[in-house]
Amino acid sequence: RGIMELFKTWKKNMVLYGLKSQIGTVYRNSDRTTSFYDVGNFLYLAGELDSRFWEDFVRKYGLDYKIIISENTNWQDFLHRKVGLKSFTRYSFKDKANFQVEFLNNLVTNLEEDYNIVPIDNHIYNCFSEEVWSQDLQGDFESYQDFVLKGGFGFVILKNNELIAGISSGLVYRGAVEVEVATRPNEQGNGFAKKLGAAMILESLNRDMFPLWDAHNEASKKVAEFLGYELIGPYVAFELEKSVI
Repeated sequence: RGIMELFKTWKKNMVLYGLKSQIGTVYRNSDRTTSFYDVGNFLYLAGELDSRFWEDFVRKYGLDYKIIISENTNWQDFLHRKVGLKSFTRYSFKDKANFQVEFLNNLVTNLEEDYNIVPIDNHIYNCFSEEVWSQDLQGDFESYQDFVLKGGFGFVILKNNELIAGISSGLVYRGAVEVEVATRPNEQGNGFAKKLGAAMILESLNRDMFPLWDAHNEASKKVAEFLGYELIGPYVAFELEKSVI
């Protein structure tokens, strides 16, 4: 069976775009009835339930910081029963949208004094690793050079030159990017994700890329809907109970 075979009925944008763009790693069991697709912070499980293959994988690679997802009910049931994993709800959005450019432009330009939206540069990219809240903004890249080489881009909001929120391409596909957004905990609720989302959408459109949004929680879902994304619906995901994502 081809790699795509076990995922061919899937609807998840990250799987469809990721496999097509040949990023990430696919692991398969010996008789090729099961596939795990590992990309960024995500692990997708497809095909037949193979608990030994799962155990071997976990022993070898661990699940730290992984978000585990399956569209197959056999795997979902298995994950629900696993001790040490907890389930939570994510929200998926369509890979097309009728974005209102003028509305988005107004969001970006309407910033209070002392606040600036600036593109991610080498210095900012390296600053992301210094605090827990901003680490994921580095995305699935080895360095700033790798980020740029693969077509990565994004923006941050600086308040008196201090980093308070950011948005970035966590993964770069052919014709699309996976959006990653984060705000410093003490600055949440001030609408920064909306402004950054607007900047990211406008820049993506300039680059003929679609900015894919997959919401990690209800707050992220609300931001996406505000910006003009169309909701597909909620779905269940799993992570280690102790990991702080």
